[in-house]
Amino acid sequence: MIKMRKHGRLKIILSYIRASILVLVFSVIIEIIAGSILGEIFTTIYIPGVLILIPPMMELRGNISSIFAAKLCTALHLGTIKASIRNNTKKFKEDFYSSIIILLIMPFILGLIVWIFCLIFNISNIGLLFLILIALLTGLISGLIMTFISIIISIFTFKYGLNPDSFVVPILGFVGDILTIITLFLVIAFLEFIGLGLII
Repeated sequence: MIKMRKHGRLKIILSYIRASILVLVFSVIIEIIAGSILGEIFTTIYIPGVLILIPPMMELRGNISSIFAAKLCTALHLGTIKASIRNNTKKFKEDFYSSIIILLIMPFILGLIVWIFCLIFNISNIGLLFLILIALLTGLISGLIMTFISIIISIFTFKYGLNPDSFVVPILGFVGDILTIITLFLVIAFLEFIGLGLII
């Protein structure tokens, strides 16, 4: 009986390890692609102030989406939210709305901090309003997409008897990095297209 329990426990551990390794290997490959894309974008985005914005923006987006995903996974295991996108519980709505509010507040603060940093160290930069606008649009667009991705992956894996914790955060990591970089580039291109431009 004890041997059977140990064997069952070992089987579960090995299944978690196998699933995690597959996701992590795939995430490493995607991160390399993300780095290549970022290298290409560097040739277009040559303003130091905007380049300084990229690492904290990626980190911020990753932290917000990971916190939301962790809450989601825990709530699914505890049964405080349903494994459904529609007609979910009050707990689900509270976590979702709080995540959106953070997505609105933090890019504004980040843009302000980067602008002050550039001002103190005399680094070439764009205007404060443009920097905050870029941070806000990039953070909000990529953050909203990542929030919905985390919901879909969490619910999908949970429904099929998989552990969401083994999948959600690694997937959010590699998808989010590429998404943030591309979104930043598109936001800047859009602002230039409508005539706002990146005024230093």
